Amino acid sequence: MSTTPASAADRSTALGAALAGPLVSTQWLCDHLGSDGLVVLDATVVPATGADGRPTFVSGLDQYLVEGHIPGAVFAELLDGFSDATGPYSFTRPDAAAFAAAAEAVGVDAGTTVVIYDAAAGQWAARLWWLFRSFGHEGVAVLDGGATAWRAEGRPVARG
Repeated sequence: MSTTPASAADRSTALGAALAGPLVSTQWLCDHLGSDGLVVLDATVVPATGADGRPTFVSGLDQYLVEGHIPGAVFAELLDGFSDATGPYSFTRPDAAAFAAAAEAVGVDAGTTVVIYDAAAGQWAARLWWLFRSFGHEGVAVLDGGATAWRAEGRPVARG
């Protein structure tokens, strides 16, 4: 029996293998929060009204900072880094290099297990999940019920 501690990559691989599917429960996340190789991403986007009176979307960063987020979560900016701002539509899929740079900026590499949530109905978390999967990242899941379920269960929230 080896007494050599497992590397972070080994722990991340084991954690990713523990994902039973595209969703994880709040209990699963609570049990694994702070684990090596796990990155939790807040993908919140907020609906708003533009200056012209038309519906638009704004970053959820203020909500993340002021209303709070799951402890240790990193904010993932879907309006910029995880979208092609020069594309013909809002939230256009970025190219591989831009996606890799955005993922790296939030602490994700090929061996990272990622859990994504949002403060809405889950559509933003699902979109970011799809992006990760479309670029070949296997160890990714959406938090079932998102921030709403996390808060409803009285789980801890960090601010700032």
